[in-house]
Amino acid sequence: MKQTAGLLRLAVSIAAAIMAVSANGQGTSQTGPGKAATLTPTNSAAAVERPATGTRRDTYPFRGTIARVDLEERTVILEGRQARRVIRVLETTRLEREGRPMTLETLKQGERVGGTLRRNAAGQEEATLVRVVATRVEEEGRAGRAPSRTAEGREES
Repeated sequence: MKQTAGLLRLAVSIAAAIMAVSANGQGTSQTGPGKAATLTPTNSAAAVERPATGTRRDTYPFRGTIARVDLEERTVILEGRQARRVIRVLETTRLEREGRPMTLETLKQGERVGGTLRRNAAGQEEATLVRVVATRVEEEGRAGRAPSRTAEGREES
C-alpha cells in the first residue's frame, strides 16, 4: 500500500513538471520532499553548445628532419619521402632544444624536429612550436651502439 502511494506521488510530480515545462519552457519540478529544481535555458540540454563534428583543429603536429634553414625567409624546409615541406617560423614561434629556448639561427641541417603548426589565410604552414628532438650525430651514435643485456639476459636498446 505504501509503495502504491509513493509511486502515485512520483507520477503526479513528473506530470506536473512536464506540464510546467511545456507551458512556458521553464518551471519547477519536485525532486524530493522540500527540494525544487528550476529548469532554465542555461541548464537545459537544448541550450548546451557543442562544436560541430568534422570541424578542423586550429593547430596540428608535425615532425621531420631539417633539410635547410632559410634565415632571410624565416622558413625551415623539412625532408620528406616524396616532397619537401616548407614551414614558416614567425617571431612568435617558440623554439626549444632540450626544454631551453633557442633561436632560428641555431637550427641546423640534419636535426630532427617536431612541434605544432597552423595554416595561415594564404594556406602556408606556420609553426607555433618547434622542438629539436635529436641530431643525426646523436641518432648515428645510438644506431652504432650494441644493445646492452639485462641481468635476465634480455636485450635493451
